[in-house]
Amino acid sequence: TAVTVIYEAGKAVVDFSQKSADLINNINDLGTRSGVSASNIKGLQFAFQASGQSISEATGLLSKFPSVLAQSEEATSQTAEAFERLGVAVKANGQFRDSNTIFTETVAALTDMEAGTERNVLASQLFGRSSSKLMQALGDKSLKDFVALTDQFGVSTGPKASKAAAKFQQAIAGLSTATDRLKSQFIEVFGDDIVELLIQFVVHLNFAGNIVNEFSDSISRMGTVFLLVLKGLAQLALDLGVN
Repeated sequence: TAVTVIYEAGKAVVDFSQKSADLINNINDLGTRSGVSASNIKGLQFAFQASGQSISEATGLLSKFPSVLAQSEEATSQTAEAFERLGVAVKANGQFRDSNTIFTETVAALTDMEAGTERNVLASQLFGRSSSKLMQALGDKSLKDFVALTDQFGVSTGPKASKAAAKFQQAIAGLSTATDRLKSQFIEVFGDDIVELLIQFVVHLNFAGNIVNEFSDSISRMGTVFLLVLKGLAQLALDLGVN
């Protein structure tokens, strides 16, 4: 019907909008957690996906980057040593540099190195078990190559898109809240009547069950008689056919 078509079309629009908003919000949320720019996040996720790996692997690596920076404060740690050997300064004037800048320079320094044991060791000191996955994702390309592609063809995470996604999410949350309120008001107004109807329904079910139990023997005998009659008629029909 026309109503069904309109409903399905509306639902499709809302679902598509929700998925679009989720993509943008997830990237922005990851950026907030990791300190890495949306462009680098999209580029790295694309690199992982293009190498046959899961986007969640890239997300996990990025989420842990603040912990990597925290470990570098220990001057004798393997993390601090790795940053130093890569020529990446974590601090300037006693303060941490921008996380995105550090991440960009670190990945660039690793990809500029010749593939081999030394690169693998340094990557492992920084990114742990995710290091081999990172190297596999980037291959012989730089992160900038993937960023250029996703900035041109990927999800838009600019201020306008981010603002729209946030507003959409707020609207959906508002709709959910209003729906929950409607449910509570419905129960408040009709709850007692519904409970009474359910009780009456249960009573009638029990009554019907009692009737069946009460007359079960009679019903069984009637069924037996009915089967005997059918059997007799069938036999009569066969006898008539033979004669």
